[in-house]
Amino acid sequence: MARIEGRVVGHVGWARREIAVGTEIVAIAGVGGVLISADARGLRLGGELMGCAEQSMRDRGHLAFGYLGCREQVVPIYASCG
Repeated sequence: MARIEGRVVGHVGWARREIAVGTEIVAIAGVGGVLISADARGLRLGGELMGCAEQSMRDRGHLAFGYLGCREQVVPIYASCG
């Protein structure tokens, strides 16, 4: 979560999921709950939160990759986060 002066202004969450890839079961991190309040947009908090989520996934270990699905209209927002 991102906070400004104690107020929550952003959130990124992820959960471990298992998916079938061919005949293998693979553990991934399903990203969701990506939210930045309107008055905090443009402060690059989304990128910071995504970076924290990525590190959290790495710390958890044994995950093949992180996956975030989204509407085509918001792809540029996530692309700007790297």
